[in-house]
Amino acid sequence: MLIQCPHCYKNILPRGDDSCPSCDGDTNDEKALSNPFRPVVFPIPIPEDPLCILCGSPSTELKVVIEKHRDDDALARNLFKVIFSVLTFGAGGTTDREHVQHEVAASVPLCDHCARFGNIDVHEVRYDRQSIAIMCHHAFRESIETEN
Repeated sequence: MLIQCPHCYKNILPRGDDSCPSCDGDTNDEKALSNPFRPVVFPIPIPEDPLCILCGSPSTELKVVIEKHRDDDALARNLFKVIFSVLTFGAGGTTDREHVQHEVAASVPLCDHCARFGNIDVHEVRYDRQSIAIMCHHAFRESIETEN
């Protein structure tokens, strides 16, 4: 039976000794299992009366989380194209910076206190899917599960 590992949060089939094949963590670890935070993949529809993702209390504002990634491989490919163009054709060239920077943004609900002092924990960013997995309080997760 597939379960979510309480350490790496991947859906896994535990080994015979109940360890995770992805991170080698103990899938029965009580401390990890009692952690009220689990990743939620954004962007998602936000309920009308959202709860704070960090503490589970009523939310008062939406904060935009932006994750950026510079694709150094694309920059190197573009630089190679420019050098090849100059050596072959003797013409100047410029690098194509459009494909070098990747960005994903999501709006997340926060209460006043967490908006000022909270630390948003980004678990995983998927630039190819334009999604961000953010560690969220169980009350927030439950509220979006009942909405859908």
